[in-house]
Amino acid sequence: MTSILPVSKRILKGLTVFAFWIGVWYLLALAVNQELLIPTPHKTLLVLLEFAKTAKFWLSVLFSTLRIVSGFLIGVCIGALGGILSVKIKLFDTVLSPILHLARAVPVASFILLAYVWIKTNFIPVFITALMVAPIVWATTVTAIRGIDKSLVEMGQVFRLSKREILLKIKFPQIAPAFISSVVTALGLAWKSGVAAEVICYPEQSIGRLLYNAKTYLETPETFAVTIVIVIISIALEWLMKHFARRWAQND
Repeated sequence: MTSILPVSKRILKGLTVFAFWIGVWYLLALAVNQELLIPTPHKTLLVLLEFAKTAKFWLSVLFSTLRIVSGFLIGVCIGALGGILSVKIKLFDTVLSPILHLARAVPVASFILLAYVWIKTNFIPVFITALMVAPIVWATTVTAIRGIDKSLVEMGQVFRLSKREILLKIKFPQIAPAFISSVVTALGLAWKSGVAAEVICYPEQSIGRLLYNAKTYLETPETFAVTIVIVIISIALEWLMKHFARRWAQND
């Protein structure tokens, strides 16, 4: 019973906050009284339900998710591997450090437009997502590895632990929290950059294409509805990642 109460309170708190902002949205829509500027929540929900009845909508959601998640995973792998190599090989870090700073400094739109010339349209969101995710994971991996408590490593060596045991029982637990946090942060950026790439490069069967069409024809309720879908998917994936991270920490 005691374990159920905190969960119930969190759910109630979440629903209260959600209802508050829906109310603010509704009052703003009434005050403006222009659907072209701000549609009501009711109108947006109706549009969303109409979208949900079509196969095209679900295919767009599926293919966008596959593209962005693929780019995200590629970016995480590149970032983790690059971070490890940067710590192990000083020349590698020296040569590639400017590239990381460039990737963080240059606007996403610039990369998208350049990629539009280099890469096939359907692969641009994958490339852009990986490009935005990799520097975040890379930098965090470097910082986390360099922050390992050397005294704990030396203690493990005194107790004659193998290199594998030192890695799994001493180094990895110190690196994991920061790494997981950076991955969760990168996931949100992955969706923003991935959808932005789709809006600009306009691939077939994509959320970005739906968003672009809604904007082109000044269909504001459709724009709101598609944006809500993007937010829901992003939150759901972030929740899943945090859930698996907690489960992993409990089982470790």
